[in-house]
Amino acid sequence: MAQDRLMVLAQRLETVPDLDRFWQLFEDGMTSVGITRFIYLSLSGDDLYMEANIDLSAAIPDGYRDPFLDYCCNSYAVTRTGAEFLSDYAYLGAQERRLIELAAQNGFRAGLGIPVRVKGSARYGGFNLGTGLSREKFEAQILPHEAAFQTFCMVAHRKLEDLIDREAEPKLPQGLEVLSTREREVFLLFAKGKTRSECADTLGISHHTVSTHLKNSYEKLGLKNKAEAARFLALGN
Repeated sequence: MAQDRLMVLAQRLETVPDLDRFWQLFEDGMTSVGITRFIYLSLSGDDLYMEANIDLSAAIPDGYRDPFLDYCCNSYAVTRTGAEFLSDYAYLGAQERRLIELAAQNGFRAGLGIPVRVKGSARYGGFNLGTGLSREKFEAQILPHEAAFQTFCMVAHRKLEDLIDREAEPKLPQGLEVLSTREREVFLLFAKGKTRSECADTLGISHHTVSTHLKNSYEKLGLKNKAEAARFLALGN
């Protein structure tokens, strides 16, 4: 049952247009398969992306790294996480234990740490999926579906990477979507002050081709000259 629900959820997530909708659907879907808490971490250099439905800020001082990144991302192996499994990890320090105990107080007692990129990759991290179950109940109800959760997280991560990259891209002024890619390139350069010759040199095309693209752009956007093109960009309309 859990495997079927995760498969359906993965298919639905593939169709979402933005991060807000992704996380809303993700949280609802996780609840349907018994996961009530989640933390997603993805690190590239100093760029950390995090989403969670549990607040652990009281146990995270400035500059502190979540232990998931250091202890769970050295391979693609799934790790049992949470206070119910704390006795299995004698090597954890006081700060890590405080974080795990605070998570337990907020409903994350037993979970699965699922890496989707290992430490050393350009961007690495993964999902920490939690429940309020005891160790015994967790091992009976959740662990049998570990492989299905791992596959699901890989699929969800690929979609997340796409959405994160898309939201980081600069937004085009409204209306430019009617232009072709080359028309848009020429129009933006010209409207920002480049001459036709400079546009041609920058894009490696002829002066005549620049003029043709500008003519087509003006017609599609209902503009008459460079001044109107500059005003169009300034107004974002």
